Amino acid sequence: MIRHLDFSSFYQLIQKDGNSKDGNLIILDVRTPEEYQNGHIKNAVNINFYDPNFLNKIQKLDKNKKYLIYCRSGYRSAQTANIMEKFNFKKLYNLKEGLIKWPHKLTN
Repeated sequence: MIRHLDFSSFYQLIQKDGNSKDGNLIILDVRTPEEYQNGHIKNAVNINFYDPNFLNKIQKLDKNKKYLIYCRSGYRSAQTANIMEKFNFKKLYNLKEGLIKWPHKLTN
């Protein structure tokens, strides 16, 4: 199931689960490498939505983890969440308005 979250709920999940030592939370940035280099959420993993190997990279991810997915506007991340759901990922959270609405400091 996909949950589409506003920035406040998304950030709360990062604060709550991102600090746990079990490594169960993956923050997934699906923007281009250039966008990622210009600033990203701390500890985010970048998998470029436009990469020709995107689907292969997604399929190799651990389906038992919790994924917080984002992009610039929420479009690519929503599409990614839909793809991941079809690949039987269960814990999917999409930042519905993307980084456009993100009020927190980004890491370079």
